[in-house]
Amino acid sequence: METIRLPNTSPENRRSYTHVKLLTAVHPQAWNAAGFEGTLYAAGARIPAAELPRGAIALEYAGPQGAWKRRPRENLWILWRYDQEAGDWREIARALSFGWEWALILRGPAIEALRPAETPLRDRGREVAAELLRTIDSAVSLELPAVRKAVMSAVYDSLAGRLAAA
Repeated sequence: METIRLPNTSPENRRSYTHVKLLTAVHPQAWNAAGFEGTLYAAGARIPAAELPRGAIALEYAGPQGAWKRRPRENLWILWRYDQEAGDWREIARALSFGWEWALILRGPAIEALRPAETPLRDRGREVAAELLRTIDSAVSLELPAVRKAVMSAVYDSLAGRLAAA
């Protein structure tokens, strides 16, 4: 059975409870460091390749960074994406913070990374929609404003009816 090793940026920080969370969702309105959902693993753990979804996103807590010298140290958090073709983790973003501020920095990139990739069907759909809008604009460009408004209202009603029927 093939396994994949999770990131382990700071193996010397094992006593700091380093861990990796394979993200399944990130809530944009969550307060402080909450809202990062997923399965928690030890940093550097090996998991079966079948458990890793395509384009997996991981959030690693790499522990405190720098020399101790009796001063508080910032904690390192890294957002990763698994590259199936290369068989390796690629860094998306990182944050150093004393508290939960890391979540403010990484929440946006995590949400964007979890968003499904654009499919060719969506791209084609956008092209066709843009072409239809250009055609409509061209057809009504020389009409009076009241006529343009009536046409747009009729098109809107027709499209809403077709969407409801689909």
